[in-house]
Amino acid sequence: MKKLSIILLSLLLPMMVFGAVFGLKPIIDLKLDSNIFRNTVYVPQTFESQIWDIDEEEWLADRTVFYEYLPYHSGRPQLKRVDLDVYMWLGPFGAFVFPVRFEFTEYNASQLCTEYVMRLIDDDGELMDVSIGMIEYDDYDRIIEFEDMAVLDDEHEGMHKIEIEYLSDNSMLINSVEQGEDYLEYTKMEIELDSQNRMQSQTAYISDDGENWELDTKFTFVYHAQDTSTIQDFIRYFSDNFVMSMFTENEIMYGMVTEHTQLDWDGQIWRATHKDIYDYDADFLKTTKKSYYYEEIDDKNNTSAGGWIHDYRETYVYDDHGNMIEILGDDYHEGEYYEAYIAETGYTALTDNQDISAPAISPIKLSIYPQPFAENVNILGESKAGGEIKMEIFNLRGQKVRSFNMPSGAKLTWDGKDENGKDLPASVYFLRAGQGSDFQTKKLIKIK
Repeated sequence: MKKLSIILLSLLLPMMVFGAVFGLKPIIDLKLDSNIFRNTVYVPQTFESQIWDIDEEEWLADRTVFYEYLPYHSGRPQLKRVDLDVYMWLGPFGAFVFPVRFEFTEYNASQLCTEYVMRLIDDDGELMDVSIGMIEYDDYDRIIEFEDMAVLDDEHEGMHKIEIEYLSDNSMLINSVEQGEDYLEYTKMEIELDSQNRMQSQTAYISDDGENWELDTKFTFVYHAQDTSTIQDFIRYFSDNFVMSMFTENEIMYGMVTEHTQLDWDGQIWRATHKDIYDYDADFLKTTKKSYYYEEIDDKNNTSAGGWIHDYRETYVYDDHGNMIEILGDDYHEGEYYEAYIAETGYTALTDNQDISAPAISPIKLSIYPQPFAENVNILGESKAGGEIKMEIFNLRGQKVRSFNMPSGAKLTWDGKDENGKDLPASVYFLRAGQGSDFQTKKLIKIK
């Protein structure tokens, strides 16, 4: 049993943590900023993925996930338990399944998870602890430390730790250390921003001792012309959804990336090795990613000649709430696509007062008129605690288009424009009023 636990831990940890967080995959699979919905939070309930078996010409189970939540009383949804089955197919012998359970044991006052336990389920239904995860946040609810420790016998201990230091609102240092049975590796990440304070590049350094560093990999990003995200948006999204990202194959990267390139350091220069190109449909409800790798080509006249080779394609489909509902993966060979992978996510709605035995009353009250509006809309916000209320307006893609603060009991008028004074198109928007960890959200309908 312990041997299986070691294999499982080695399979899951790199996928769950470092690779899924710091830009190895740059598109958002699940948009989990649930507070932009009025009185309702849409959260994943099931996740199912399958791979195509070419030889048998059939779909095979790859991974299934079921999510269970604590009673919801506004604010952030809180996971109670996640059951995950990972399938390993052994040809004619069928599949070997790793049944895993994550139980979330501690939350802080801001409803952010601070501790969980990962357990393996044996054939008799008995649970065996595999690892314990601990997460720390600063006073602004930004994640500052994550540590996952294997709780196996002394001979096979493992650990993965990430530390983040925020030097300013736009600057942070990221350090990681991973320890296994026979290896120890340190990684640090430097982030450079573009003129709009978005992540322009991430440069990874590696070390065997945490003191002598070598260049390793660089990731660069190009954004869509309509992207309005910033590094602050990424930090907030990353901190709020860190735990969920471990189970959804979520590629955490805030913003609408159109091109993502990986470069490897060869000791003298950076060489591009992989590239992803993203295309968005007009309604931003479907994203297509085409992946390429760079291959050196022998040429008698130019030994350094090379070219980009198309590898595969993934299509991400979203619902009207901005939640990813489907991933379609296709392999590419000699000008044709072949089905290779499919994943579907089912959602459930968590509503205020879901726990009838303990009804929740929002401490923030919002009044909006007229509704719908053409030019101006009046907003009245009241808080039981008094003081200042932070107002944020989001579009259907979950992007923040306007923000302002107002005293409790005051009235303000929004002219339907963004932060730069540009008229926003007729559409549905969401107003989120926040004070501390309390939120209230209402829909805004702008017409021509």
